Amino acid sequence: LQLARSHGGGYLAASAIAEREGISVEYVSKLMHLLRKAELVEAARGTTGGFALVEPPARINLARVFAALG
Repeated sequence: LQLARSHGGGYLAASAIAEREGISVEYVSKLMHLLRKAELVEAARGTTGGFALVEPPARINLARVFAALG
């Protein structure tokens, strides 16, 4: 949900996602790993890095997300 809200505004760090959702950075990292394997998100390293959706949010349905997360 955080990635959808920030779509088009660059990458969002795992720590920022964790803080906004009230979950641990480790848990966010695990979720992002699964979503990357499903090619729903991309990652970038560095000071401006983080995670971003590979498609506009309107093109990603919940069935794809649930399938990726198992």
